[in-house]
Amino acid sequence: MIYNSVIDMIGQTPMLKIPADVHGLKHIDVYAKLEYMNPYGSVKDRIAYGLMKDHVEEMKNTGKKPVIVSNANTAKAVSGISHYLGLQPYIVSNKMPYKEVRNQLKFLGAEIEELPALTQCPNPFDPNDMIQYAERMVNQSPDKFHLIDQFGDSNNPKIHFETTGKEIYDDLGDVDYFFAVLGTSGTTLGAGNYLREKNPQTKVFGVITETGHNAPGGRSKSEMWEVGIFNPDHYDEIIAGTKQQATAGMRELNSKCGVMCGPTGGLGYHRMLEKLREIDKGLNGEKRHKAVFIACDRMEPYMDYVQKACPEMFEEKPSNQLRVQTLPSDKVQNAPSVDAEGLMQMFESDTKPLVVDTRGAFGYSIGHIQGSINIQDTFLEQMLDNGKPFPQNQPIVFACMRGDVSTRFAAFAREQGYEAYSLSCGVGAFVQFYDAKKAVA
Repeated sequence: MIYNSVIDMIGQTPMLKIPADVHGLKHIDVYAKLEYMNPYGSVKDRIAYGLMKDHVEEMKNTGKKPVIVSNANTAKAVSGISHYLGLQPYIVSNKMPYKEVRNQLKFLGAEIEELPALTQCPNPFDPNDMIQYAERMVNQSPDKFHLIDQFGDSNNPKIHFETTGKEIYDDLGDVDYFFAVLGTSGTTLGAGNYLREKNPQTKVFGVITETGHNAPGGRSKSEMWEVGIFNPDHYDEIIAGTKQQATAGMRELNSKCGVMCGPTGGLGYHRMLEKLREIDKGLNGEKRHKAVFIACDRMEPYMDYVQKACPEMFEEKPSNQLRVQTLPSDKVQNAPSVDAEGLMQMFESDTKPLVVDTRGAFGYSIGHIQGSINIQDTFLEQMLDNGKPFPQNQPIVFACMRGDVSTRFAAFAREQGYEAYSLSCGVGAFVQFYDAKKAVA
């Protein structure tokens, strides 16, 4: 097939039927929508061009730069399309955690502005929240920048309604179960609405990451508050998963189906199968049900992510060493915690605690617990994985913004022999409590 433009190659991605001997379901056929076969490597190609196309001529005539808030796939798509169309892309990011992606963006001529590193614990008071930052930048210099707003523009789900959803229906007809990992939530909103319009019985499932875990392009429950178009009522269920499940699903798809998708597609596949196995047990009769998931991006840019999530896969001799990210969920859930009142009492005791604030440096600088030390969560994880970095003669209290990310660190430190706790209320609530106590005193 001959194309006259790479833009024409966006969409109309293949649909692959997953063999029954791979998924093991008796009454459900499983299909993968191979979005990683878009020309720039992901489902985000659709919205990158879809949100840009009506503004391309204006940007060319005025010299405005398309601005996108992204750490990976949308940044790649906007950069590639902008480079092709003669525009200068401007990427606003927080951590840009993937070296391969950063190099790709630089090769495509993108300007990258990385804000002071934020953590996995969102902070609504941080002026360097990258979405708010990009909006302010464009509002202050509207003659220089044009915002490609994947998180708040209602055209995001509209694009998926008109393309992704229609393509799935054209290939399969009525779909019973639709799964995708939530980032902007545009795919599940748009394609899900199209499938439900054709079949009101279609069930739509969103997949998120568990707190303290991440998948490229996916978000945790606490991070979804940043997404303006997100509507939790749209979903029949929202299911959480881990890094290890993402890489396990990715590896099964790679090895058993030849699907070269990345960890986000792996996470969607893994969590989908677990849910479908529950559903499959309650089905009977001859009717075949149909389930679809989105294999959203390629694996190559994320091998560093996979290596960190599953280091044993890359070691010559498998290691049995326990790591922060591989700590069993039951241990994390049972991690001891202390509330604001309890921490105050610990400060008043003879053996005062060491408080480790896991937020980014900027959040710490604008407000923290007196006497605490600041070690950002990504660095803290490496330190704990490599040994015992703290003295063991005093209690340790790990603190993040909301009290969720800190739980995993407290649980892991307990396994290392520390008397460790998580500050359940988070730093913000503790500071308010402390200020109120001072006011009363």
